[in-house]
Order: sequence, then structure tokens, then C-alpha cells
Amino acid sequence: MTYEAYSGNGNGNGNSNGYGRRNGTSPSDLRQLYARQLVDVRQAEHHTARALPDMAVVASDEAVASMFRATASATEIQLARLDRLIRALDLPDGEPDLPELNGLLADMRTILKGEFDGDAQGLDTALLRSAREALRYQIAGYEAACATARRLGDYRTLDVLLQSLDEELSTDSSFSRLMSRHGRLLRAN
Repeated sequence: MTYEAYSGNGNGNGNSNGYGRRNGTSPSDLRQLYARQLVDVRQAEHHTARALPDMAVVASDEAVASMFRATASATEIQLARLDRLIRALDLPDGEPDLPELNGLLADMRTILKGEFDGDAQGLDTALLRSAREALRYQIAGYEAACATARRLGDYRTLDVLLQSLDEELSTDSSFSRLMSRHGRLLRAN
């Protein structure tokens, strides 16, 4: 399917696929939303993939560094899946403006610049928190795209998105356990 079909620009009225309007939203509007959701979550994955290796380098705890490396590897796989979906749907691969993500990335950059001199556990905890916030942003993006794919009946893409969503939820659980451990270590010191 082409981007024009997703944006509603290719068929004139946006309702030629038989779905009609439901709750004031045309299929063309849903396809535009879906295209935006996929491109947005791809950008979130892309930026996270670039930040995680740096986070692994500065982490003081090997378990934290290892988690960042494993997450970076999984992120590359998820990014490749999204790239294939975006190409298959013939969507533009632009740089959408994502103010929420930009804020999370600014937080990551601040942490990476070394405001935790001498406080290794504090640094690791801040890195984990920052990475988990970005992860939760991605989870929300995948959940929204899955809901839209379901509504559009795009079950082939939905299966791919659900695979990545399941992986993100598993990673979130791992981050949660690691953060709890670090929280206990910080309270003990």
C-alpha cells in the first residue's frame, strides 16, 4: 500500500474502502494516524538505539551496562522490523517532531555529561530511570499503533508490532527489577 493510500490522498474521498466513518473518524484519518504512529515509534527506537551504547559505557555496574548492551541489541532488531514495515507500507521516513521524546533524550544527555561525579550508584540509577522512561514512551507508541492496526484490520503488521511490544514489556520488567536492586543498594549506603 502506498503512502498516498495511507494519507488518503490517492483515492479522492478517503472512504472508497467500504469502512465509512465511525465515531467521526474516516479510514483515511486512521491511516494517517497509523502512518504517523509507525514513523514516531521508529524515531523513538532510532534515538534510543543511539543512546544505549553510550549509557553502557558510562554505567559503573556491569549488570547495568550489560542490560544496556542487551537492550541496544534488541532495539536494533525492533528498528529493523519497523524499517521493513515502513518500507512495505511505502511511508515517508522523515524526522517527526516528538517533543516528549526530545525531553527524554535531553535528560539522557544531561546524565551522560557526568553530573554524578563520584556517585556510581546514583549515576546507574539515573541512567536506568532515564532509559526506562524512553522505553515506556516506546511501549505507549507500540500500544497505540497496535490499537490502530487492529481497527484498520492490518493484522499482518499487528503481529509484527505485538512481537516488538512483548519484547519491550519484557525489557521494562527487567529494568524494573534492576532499578529495585539499585534502590535497595542506595538505601543501604
